[in-house]
Amino acid sequence: MANGKVRITFKSPDSVWDALEEAGITTDDLDSEVREPIEKYIEYMEYVTIEIDLDTRKAIVLPVKRG
Repeated sequence: MANGKVRITFKSPDSVWDALEEAGITTDDLDSEVREPIEKYIEYMEYVTIEIDLDTRKAIVLPVKRG
């Protein structure tokens, strides 16, 4: 069995906007109060990175690294 952690980055801009639309959030609603928590985990409103711990079998969404 494999050990360690695996990081997977997905690029899916449509998924972000589809989810916001399903939540009833429009582009007009994207003020800093809504945008900041989203951009903490989704870079450029397109990329999300998930880290899977193969030992504990848990996964987390990693915050975006700001330069």
